[in-house]
Amino acid sequence: MYRADPDAYDLSSIRRFWHMGGPCAPAIKQAWIDLLGADKVWELYAGTELQAATMLSGEHWLSHPGSVGVVVLGEMKVLDDDGNECPPDTVGEIYMRPSPGSGPTYRYVGVEPKTRDGWDSLGDLGYFDAHGFLYLSDRRVDMFTVGGRNVYPAEVEAALSAHPDIVSCLVVGVPDDDLGQVPYALVQPGDGVQLDEETVRQFVTDQVAGYKVPKTFEIVDRPLRDEAGKARRSAVRDEIIAPAGARCSLSVTRPGVSPKFPWRGDVLGV
Repeated sequence: MYRADPDAYDLSSIRRFWHMGGPCAPAIKQAWIDLLGADKVWELYAGTELQAATMLSGEHWLSHPGSVGVVVLGEMKVLDDDGNECPPDTVGEIYMRPSPGSGPTYRYVGVEPKTRDGWDSLGDLGYFDAHGFLYLSDRRVDMFTVGGRNVYPAEVEAALSAHPDIVSCLVVGVPDDDLGQVPYALVQPGDGVQLDEETVRQFVTDQVAGYKVPKTFEIVDRPLRDEAGKARRSAVRDEIIAPAGARCSLSVTRPGVSPKFPWRGDVLGV
């Protein structure tokens, strides 16, 4: 837990601390900068195939909070759904290509990337600011709409992660008869912490637009990401919206916790 007593560990040997592979909530990033110093905290964004990459120092993050850096390898651009390049501060799909004379390190067998005129998309959404710093919004497959308005789970998760009693969280869109979909949040509190739904709801309400506030908060007692730190939102969403009978049958061996989906816990009502 990043809020643990830093005096419990000797961090003096760390010369440079890198993070990559998934979004880092601003509150967590700031905590590491406070702990290690801005000169030691660095971020890398790239596809595993390494068509292109961005890099960001802690000092640059402080002046461009939320960014994943500037392009240092290959080329990147942000396109709208019609293939037009987006102006600064406008969210679109991120495309990348290697520098002339180089190419991807490898391809996944049986998986072809989405391409436009030699540019590859890894399915990420984001935007460049006027200074060339890239900001990620979320994965295209994870974005959902509430009454026709886009919701990026990473934004809501970042707001939840700033709560001092929340260790981990995950947000997905679930069906709703009125709005089409609504946000549903799974929240893992710290050991021994009893979270109050209304307190958490108000905490998030103060940070994001009303339609992005989760309609339901579910308290869980297990990590919400795999060992690589990846969120498997599609599997989580499928289990949440499973028929009531199927969900009940999963929890008979241990009340409140599913043996098949051990992250499931108590639901804080709608």
